[in-house]
Amino acid sequence: MKQQKKPSFLSAFTLLELSIVLIIMGVLLIPALNFLALSQKANKVIDTRNQLKVVYNALSSYYKTNNELPCPANITLDITHNNAGKEDCTLNYDIDSSGGDNDILYGAVPVDDIGLSFKYLTDAWGNKFSYYIRENATTGTMTGTTDMYTHNKNISRDDGGTVFVLISHGEDARGSYPKTGGNDPNSTAGATADELKNI
Repeated sequence: MKQQKKPSFLSAFTLLELSIVLIIMGVLLIPALNFLALSQKANKVIDTRNQLKVVYNALSSYYKTNNELPCPANITLDITHNNAGKEDCTLNYDIDSSGGDNDILYGAVPVDDIGLSFKYLTDAWGNKFSYYIRENATTGTMTGTTDMYTHNKNISRDDGGTVFVLISHGEDARGSYPKTGGNDPNSTAGATADELKNI
């Protein structure tokens, strides 16, 4: 006589057990995601600093070769425009409106003239670097003791020796010009006092 097999039942997690596992996984995943976000931000800061060093070195090399520095490029152009990244000495961006040898010109980095790719026109967040320069540095008529260095605090705290300033407006991009061009910079709402002075 044949014995009948007992029906076998599949064992499975209950809905409660699945919920508990998902909650535990979520709790463990949150710190990992936060770490990843902070790591990506830190990498962008490092990349931007490295880009600024490359631009600085290219400007220094240009100065050694030409005994002057290039004028800013038009900061309002889309980076795909033919003239984006080319110096334009006809631009009138005299931000201090004082006249004379210490006029400060403002625009984008003239990457085309200093032999850099368009990668160096924008920071790691995709916004254009701001390039401030004394007008007399673009004509080879600098006077007095003038050292070239970058300044990351406040453009108005000028000791008379600053030739040019390179600024990345950072993650919040306040006051920067987007790579797509346009006459209006990004909103300055919520900017810190130092950011507003830089802008």
